[in-house]
Amino acid sequence: EQVLLKALELAPQNSFIAYTLGQVFRNHPLLEDDQPNFLSQAIRWFQSAVSWNPENVIAQLYLAHCFHDLALLGD
Repeated sequence: EQVLLKALELAPQNSFIAYTLGQVFRNHPLLEDDQPNFLSQAIRWFQSAVSWNPENVIAQLYLAHCFHDLALLGD
């Protein structure tokens, strides 16, 4: 995470870096311990990735997956 945040400082609004940060949180080893928090952080990064590059369809896909997973937690 820290390396990617530093990369984002060097390349602001880089959609691929934001997407990768989203993946860090979506696949975090502690995800099961605090799913709402990790999914919310992943959503934030995927939203940034899409905002910075609306053609980043893979970020759009994972954004949808995160919203779906978060909705399932409410059931």
